[in-house]
Amino acid sequence: MDATAIEIKINNFPPLRVVSAYARFCAEINRKFPEKDFLKILNSGNNLIIAGDLNAAHKTWNNTRSSNFGFRLKRTIQNYPNARIVAHYTPTHISSRSRPGPLPIPASPSNEHLDVAIVRLGENISEALVAASKHEFKTAPIKLPRDIRSKIRHRNRVRRFWQRSRNPALKNELHTIINEIASDIRHLSRARWDKTIEELSPETGTLWRHTSFLKKPFHHIPLLKGALGSIAVAPIEKAEVIADSVQKQFELNTDVENPRFSAHIQRFLDSPTCMDLEKTSPSEIQGFIKNLKPNKSPGNDLITNRILKNLPTKFIIFIALLFNMLLENCYFPKS
Repeated sequence: MDATAIEIKINNFPPLRVVSAYARFCAEINRKFPEKDFLKILNSGNNLIIAGDLNAAHKTWNNTRSSNFGFRLKRTIQNYPNARIVAHYTPTHISSRSRPGPLPIPASPSNEHLDVAIVRLGENISEALVAASKHEFKTAPIKLPRDIRSKIRHRNRVRRFWQRSRNPALKNELHTIINEIASDIRHLSRARWDKTIEELSPETGTLWRHTSFLKKPFHHIPLLKGALGSIAVAPIEKAEVIADSVQKQFELNTDVENPRFSAHIQRFLDSPTCMDLEKTSPSEIQGFIKNLKPNKSPGNDLITNRILKNLPTKFIIFIALLFNMLLENCYFPKS
């Protein structure tokens, strides 16, 4: 075992010894835990902190598995009642073979652990959705030719130089390049539109498809107005009006008090608890999920019905397990 120790003395307080230790582990030669060296360090003082990597994995300190070093260290520490092991809440190293699955199995059927498991389950589903999603354009962005892209790079370079120096000549050059880029993009769009018109044909159906688009009536888009009726003209004003509208639409409904419903819920809560509740099954939960409408809006967790319909069987079984634990405890989760 490799170790480095320092001793801290502050006024008349007892000295504190801090040891940085490392226990080498080699599976090929079946190396044993260096118990003698560890005990020598452990008995070197009363106020002692041993920090480092002892390669001692054990389920007691939040590892996915227990190693030989972990068993030996736990057995050694049990003989010292004043000693305590402080470990990470999550394992510091996860191998590919022992990587835990996405199901947060509750440590016990208590209500607190069930709440934690439900929250982590929702987080895992949301993280899986983000990892599996990619941004898709409704219409693919226009790929500009090489000469326009080179002008855009030159424009950005001139803009940086002008922002640093504020040279009027650079400002004039910048405006010239911006106008050239805008003109080139207009010509490119017009040329591509002319090419699209020339390729229209009644045999392929493209002519009738574009004709139907042109025959649609034009709907005038009304002006954006704020809360006081003022017209939003500047881009920042339009952004604020849209932000206020979206915020108002997605506010939580706090005015949900209904005397009839409140009395019915209160009578249910005051009634004796029924302990012989029938347990659910994965097939029952799968049936409810199958009947959900896929295009409904999600709740606060942003998990849509379409995501639930694509959950694997393992998740359905785990959700049934959580439901049955909640029914046994007669507990409604907070989240």
